[in-house]
Amino acid sequence: MAKKFRKLMAVLLGAAVLAGSVPAAPLVAFADNEIETPEIVIADIEPVGNVVTLDGNGGKLEDGRTVVTVPFTEDDVLGTVIEDVGIFENGDLWKIGWATSPDGADAESAYSIHPVAGQTYYAIWGRPVEVTFDGNGAPLYDEIGEFSEETSFVQTVVEGSKLRMYNSLSWKFDPPHKNFVGWALTEDATEPDDDAVFTEGMTVYAVWEYRHYTVVLDANGGYFGDKSVTTFETGAEYGKTLEKLPSANPTSNKKGQVFKGWYYDQFCKKPIGMELSEFSPREWTKLFAGYKSDGTMVSKITLSKKSATILVGKSGTLTATVTPKTALNKELTWTSSNKNIATVSAKGVVKGIAPGTVTITAKAKDGSCVKATCKLTVNVKYVYECSKSGVYRYTTDTSVVKKLRSSGWSYRKAFRAPGLSSQKVYYIYNKTTKRYRYTNNLTYAKKMKAAGHKVGTAFYQATSRTVPVYELSKGSKRVTYYYTTSAKVRKQMQAEGWKETGIAWYAQPK
Repeated sequence: MAKKFRKLMAVLLGAAVLAGSVPAAPLVAFADNEIETPEIVIADIEPVGNVVTLDGNGGKLEDGRTVVTVPFTEDDVLGTVIEDVGIFENGDLWKIGWATSPDGADAESAYSIHPVAGQTYYAIWGRPVEVTFDGNGAPLYDEIGEFSEETSFVQTVVEGSKLRMYNSLSWKFDPPHKNFVGWALTEDATEPDDDAVFTEGMTVYAVWEYRHYTVVLDANGGYFGDKSVTTFETGAEYGKTLEKLPSANPTSNKKGQVFKGWYYDQFCKKPIGMELSEFSPREWTKLFAGYKSDGTMVSKITLSKKSATILVGKSGTLTATVTPKTALNKELTWTSSNKNIATVSAKGVVKGIAPGTVTITAKAKDGSCVKATCKLTVNVKYVYECSKSGVYRYTTDTSVVKKLRSSGWSYRKAFRAPGLSSQKVYYIYNKTTKRYRYTNNLTYAKKMKAAGHKVGTAFYQATSRTVPVYELSKGSKRVTYYYTTSAKVRKQMQAEGWKETGIAWYAQPK
């Protein structure tokens, strides 16, 4: 308000000075460097330039004035100009709007009028009357913003005002898929009676039209005619089919693919289920082209397993079936997501390298980008420690563990070992002491075998040599052997009289 007041003062004062109505007084300087100007009285100054006159036309402002002249800018509408003046009132009458003549023939809302310099605008008055606004079948919002069973409401309006001045009341109705056009005097009207005027007790009816929805066709990796044209825009009124269709189906950028149909999603999971010429949109819609193989390219690869497990050092084969059988190039590229865990050959032979999980992928070489995957888990074998009456035995064979358990042996998972490696761990069963000993020393194993003791392969040792398994022994004639990777256990057993003889083999890291 203060800003507009300063604007008004500037216009009035500037106009007066330019017109010579107010003399430009000299400035007077004082000792304290303050500058003072003479008082200027502007009460009787008439504004010039972009001004309009507001005539109450029987109404008056709070201060009693019935006519006032006010300035405006190019960006103003009459409503914002009037805000700086005040409210015109006329007894029990309500304001219809403003017009360029007292009879109100062209009366409009002040906020829809762009003022013209020098024009006089007259307030137009009418008495308040009640009329019924009928949604013409559309439900009415209730007090909590939900649809009710009512389809009309009564509203007080100004008699003589035009129906279109109350178009904003349409917000109380919101029928699906329809837009408000205006108010009409009859229920079956297809066009609004915008310039008809309200009278007491009348009913006006909403006129609706179906909404128009845009449909965007996305070639989805293809093109329409020209390779630079990847989308096609069309649309339709609700309940009707598309207004225009592309001259031809889109062409895929990928070799060996032909158009299949239209889908609601980019990944072609939800087909529209009809021809495009039959499609009727219910909202703004984007459809995506789907493609299929023409029979010369790979469309699908099926692996013998979607998930598999293999031991470190072991190998297995994944087989792939290529569809269709008529594909011209059925060659595949095999890859492993981590060669440090598992490798795969050009023929699908996988080999476990270290514990972990990898993805084995078979991808078509024909450029179709079709692929299939298998989740491969690489495990290691557990070396079980079985014991009874001071005798220790180590094995990865679960059937042996089960047999020993049935004979009263206890057991635990002691170490990890690869399923296969280039280095063996040998067991030596001493026929005299009836005790087991384990070693990776082939020379010693052969020597003991030559002496008549039972010798064989117990399991395999890790080639990384990161987890040493230490051998401890106790006794002289009937020696017992124990194996551990724990420094704490070694120290404790040495305190109990066990002798550490060195590293027996290397376990697989956890």
